[in-house]
Formats: sequence, C-alpha cells, structure tokens
Amino acid sequence: MQTVKAVILAAGMGRRLGAKSPKALIRLEDGKTILQHLLDGLGRVVRHEDITVVVGFQKERIMQAFPGLTYVENPDYRTTGTAKSLQLALAGLDGHTVLLAEGDVVCDPRVITRVAAGAGERMATHRIAVGEEEMKYRTRPDGMIARLSKTLADGEGEALAINRFGPEMNRRLLDHLQRCQPMDFFECAIELCIAEGFSIYPVDVSDLYGFDVDFPEDLEAANRALREMSN
Repeated sequence: MQTVKAVILAAGMGRRLGAKSPKALIRLEDGKTILQHLLDGLGRVVRHEDITVVVGFQKERIMQAFPGLTYVENPDYRTTGTAKSLQLALAGLDGHTVLLAEGDVVCDPRVITRVAAGAGERMATHRIAVGEEEMKYRTRPDGMIARLSKTLADGEGEALAINRFGPEMNRRLLDHLQRCQPMDFFECAIELCIAEGFSIYPVDVSDLYGFDVDFPEDLEAANRALREMSN
C-alpha cells in the first residue's frame, strides 16, 4: 500500500503579521503553536515520520521545537515564494500521494481529514466573501477547479491551503514549479496542471473554521474560533 506523505511550507518570515518568530511558532490562545495544530490534524491521516517541513527563516527554532520530522531547507526564503519551497519538498517525494499545507493555516482538524478522505486531486475551499489577500478560486461547469489566483475578480470563495495531490500530478507540479518565477505562489503551477487536463475537486469546508494567518486580524479570528470550539 502506498504511503501518504505530508508537506508543510513554513519557510517564510511573516512580515505582514509583524512576528519576530516564524509564523508556524506563533502560540495561539489554547497554548499550542500554529504548527502543532497542523501536526495534530495531519497526525490523524499521516505518520509523524512521513511529514516534511520546509524551513527557512529561523529554521533552527522550528527544528528544535519539533524533532523527528523530516526537514528541507529553502536557503533563499527571503527572495522566493511558496513555489520554490514546494519544489524543494516534492523533489524527494516522487511516487507518493502528498497532503500539502501551508504552515500558517489554522483550521478545524476535520478540514484535513475531509480533504484526505477521497481519491484523486482535492483542495479545501471556503465559500465565503473574500478580500484582496485571499487565494481565490473559480470552478468549471463540471464543478472542478478552473482558476486559482489572488487577483481573480469573480472568485467563488477562498482556496484554503490544504490540498491532496496524487503521484502523477506531483510529477507535473514539480516540472512546472521549476519554471515558476522566484516569488510565485505554488498555485501558479497548479493552474498549469489544470490547463494540461488535471481535475481538482473542491472540497467544501465552509461549515468548518479555517484561516490563513497573514495579518493580526487573521490571528484574532483564529483565536476566536478556538474559543468558540472550547465552549
């Protein structure tokens, strides 16, 4: 049986949040870090030893806080985006199905299990009102993902950065990621795969909380959701 691997992209500096530590190490009101929340969710479907974390900014702090994981370094984290980080991770995961998460996502763990549960390529989506900073998506007439971009004027909601890709798409993703511009998001390579005929199913998780923590207000919203869940 094929082993499912997981990749967490946690190389960035978090400038917009004003953090002095990696965003993945920001501690939420329940006492857990953002990365610990992701690991708890991924741990429901992936073995601890099958999780790869891409690090860059203050990499030693993350590696010391979470020993036993597999780490890949993006030494150019200051001048590259998530496309480069994902390229580095996928280079060592040929032939595997991969669960991909950005290291600043705080979500209900059921988001991860819901995306992991089905076959084929799958992407968590929120049918919510979106602003300028959210990664927006649009679907095709058959319901599959058609477009992914922060600049979409007619997006149907937010593409939450929890994804599942099979081995064939991961190979094509790696090819396209190598051609992306340094500061590109990894979603640019996903769009190229879609243009080649890959179908990505949007997994609606609108009933569950999920936040891409980029700004202080995102962190506040994540903490508010955790408080509501604990009541």
